[in-house]
Amino acid sequence: MESGKKDGSQYSLLAYLSRIVTWYPTGERPDGSLVRQMIEAYRLKGYIPADGERDQAAGLTLFYLVQVLDEIDETTRIGRRDAALLAVAYGKLSRGIEGA
Repeated sequence: MESGKKDGSQYSLLAYLSRIVTWYPTGERPDGSLVRQMIEAYRLKGYIPADGERDQAAGLTLFYLVQVLDEIDETTRIGRRDAALLAVAYGKLSRGIEGA
């Protein structure tokens, strides 16, 4: 599923529903409509957005990085540390938690 289709789009769980159901032995196969309902309920809870878009913060651009660096007081040790970590994290394209 993660590798996607040949045209670049991705499969969904519903596309694999028949394969999932047929993996079970004949007498133990779940009802396909119940599995479909469970997948839809899972998506509606907010775990998988309907449009496939992730809920995450926007990346820090160079324009905003310069503004943040201007606000840091680099006369203190903590300010110098924060400025250095921010510059290194931006250069490495790190997430916010990775600097900690």
